[in-house]
Amino acid sequence: MSELKLSLHNLILEIHELDRELQTLEEKYNLLSADFYQLYEAGRLRDDEIDEIDDLGRWAAWYRMRARRVAQYDTLKDAFIIKDTQGNGIILKSHQAVQVA
Repeated sequence: MSELKLSLHNLILEIHELDRELQTLEEKYNLLSADFYQLYEAGRLRDDEIDEIDDLGRWAAWYRMRARRVAQYDTLKDAFIIKDTQGNGIILKSHQAVQVA
């Protein structure tokens, strides 16, 4: 499946939404997502209950999706910064200014 071509703005919005979803599960299970994912990938987590299976599956999917979105953001951001560099510095534009341009 191909990745959607998203704008920097939309990528940032998605990353923040994924962060909120991940934070909810981190608080529920008292574990940061990076630590969870390491245990998940190693097959060390119990998933006997349907709620656990659902939570752990969603958590892993959101974690992977966030990683992909951050990679996409980094690529677009680098191109954006290079394109908008003039002389002595980088010009940052608000989302509204980018839409009008």
